Amino acid sequence: MVTALMTFAEYKLDITSEMMLNSILQTAKHPFLYGIAAVEEENPLVIIGSIAIIGYVVFLYIKSFSKKKTWETDKNDTHGSAKWTDKRDLVKDNNYHFIGYKHLYNEWKKSIM
Repeated sequence: MVTALMTFAEYKLDITSEMMLNSILQTAKHPFLYGIAAVEEENPLVIIGSIAIIGYVVFLYIKSFSKKKTWETDKNDTHGSAKWTDKRDLVKDNNYHFIGYKHLYNEWKKSIM
């Protein structure tokens, strides 16, 4: 990202997409050379970006220790709206209807004959 911005700053209006692509490809091929060069030049984008990344990693590291280790459940061992149920709970509000497996099997046999 820094390389693309520096290339753009160097060539300003004379830049082409080919120049930008070559610059990014060279950085991708030799990231350590360009990284070291940017630090030696004391490039402010690299310094601020490095500080931000280090700060973010430290924040995530500290935050990972503050998480609770277990799930909190409701009094009937549910989490959220999930719960254990049986077929009576499903059919009582008329959203589903129950068909016995023998009836289903007989209907299926009739449909294929």
